[in-house]
Amino acid sequence: MFIRAVAKREMNTLIPKLIGKTIIISITDPKEAEYHNMFRKPILKLKFHDMHYLPVEDRFILFNKEMAQQIVKFIKKYQDADHLVVHCSAGLSRSPAVAAAISEYLHIPHTFFETHLPNTMVFSILRTTFGF
Repeated sequence: MFIRAVAKREMNTLIPKLIGKTIIISITDPKEAEYHNMFRKPILKLKFHDMHYLPVEDRFILFNKEMAQQIVKFIKKYQDADHLVVHCSAGLSRSPAVAAAISEYLHIPHTFFETHLPNTMVFSILRTTFGF
């Protein structure tokens, strides 16, 4: 499986170029419009704020174990896919964290920590949920 972490704005040009079975993990802010899956690919939609720490205020929706379990279930269901595209608003923090954890689970070398700024809280929760 080839795994990409991208910005939401890149989805419409990237998806049509991919050959083979493609799956999508779509991450948006809670009040942001969801990605419209016009390509009819298997998609997991998640909504949470890009927080690297536990905020004092309760108004933020944070990535949590339940969301991580949804990702694990989705990946196990579609692990025969040729491509996984993980997108968030900017493609710099949340999606690279998810992509990095999935890459490690599938034993796929990656450079997400060299090329992006993965959200360490998301990465940590997801790694724990995958069991490593």
